Amino acid sequence: EVDLKQHLIEHTVNGEDELHAFAEGIMMRPLRSANNLSAPLWEIFLVTNKGPGRSGFVARIDHSLGDGIALTHVLARIATTTAGAPLPLPIYKRPTPPAKDWFAMLVAIFKAIGKYLLLPAVGWDSDTPCNAPLRTRHNGLTFNNRRRTIFIPEHSLEQIKRIKTKAGKMFTVNDVVFAATAGALRKYCETQGANLNDANARALVPVAFPRKTDTPSGNLWTFLSVRLPIERPTLSQRLALSHSLFDELKASGEPVISNMLAQLNLGAPDFVFGKVGQSIFSRHTMVFSNVPGPSEPVCIGGRRVIGIQALYPNLITQMICISYCDRMFMNFVVDEDVFTAPDLLPKLYLDELEALDALPPA
Repeated sequence: EVDLKQHLIEHTVNGEDELHAFAEGIMMRPLRSANNLSAPLWEIFLVTNKGPGRSGFVARIDHSLGDGIALTHVLARIATTTAGAPLPLPIYKRPTPPAKDWFAMLVAIFKAIGKYLLLPAVGWDSDTPCNAPLRTRHNGLTFNNRRRTIFIPEHSLEQIKRIKTKAGKMFTVNDVVFAATAGALRKYCETQGANLNDANARALVPVAFPRKTDTPSGNLWTFLSVRLPIERPTLSQRLALSHSLFDELKASGEPVISNMLAQLNLGAPDFVFGKVGQSIFSRHTMVFSNVPGPSEPVCIGGRRVIGIQALYPNLITQMICISYCDRMFMNFVVDEDVFTAPDLLPKLYLDELEALDALPPA
């Protein structure tokens, strides 16, 4: 017998600002399972908005239960189309890498092995207004429980697709969002008086591996370390480099190598496992996550979903964007001790998209 009180919690807010504050507040609290082993590894809140704006269906899920692809499979099982029909399970295919000769492939594999073996031990991102001081990072970052969520107003996915089409046949939505993120962070740093022309910055980019639709929920993903082109002064340079970086990754074998080394680290003693993760995060500027969501409207409990946000308080700046029904839903979760003026980010990001859209076709 299912005890609904263990799974569904009702809450009331007055306006969307209170809804956002509620989501941000519970984001920072441990799940009930942290203190009660009989509690589930999730919490679901039905948040009724008595004021203007939207109500919310807020789900908190322990990451151990699944990655982004696994959770889209879960969504497909609890949501329906607007007509009430079951959703088809999403199918994710591994991108086809460009043709490459065997020698070049071996070189790429050995480069990837060296890169990810040394990742916890070599190289630090530059001091910028987007990360903690280098002296703090040298000692290993620790979570300070001071996180703030900055919501980017929902915006047009069609605009992003238009930008990537004008940029060139092989450009992707991910290239555009990554370049716009780099541009917004560059502009933010400039407002804080920083000169980034020689800056070195990287993002940890989670990459999930495709799997069969009947695969049990779980985690099958890894982090890739990707240069974040905040040092490039022009829009076109940042966009071109973003495309080049991700295009090279598709043919590099890096996801497989990174995942293999991560699996080896899982078998290490807890102390070693923790220090490796802490060191990798301390050396990077942010986590960049781009998740494709449903392209058609869906309903949960008979109510149409009009927007989706994913919030994650990480050790470093976390950006997550989710596409849904030709709209992009996006937020930054930042350390309040690092970002002194985070409210600038929404306008800086949207201005960057507008400027990219104004570029002439390549």
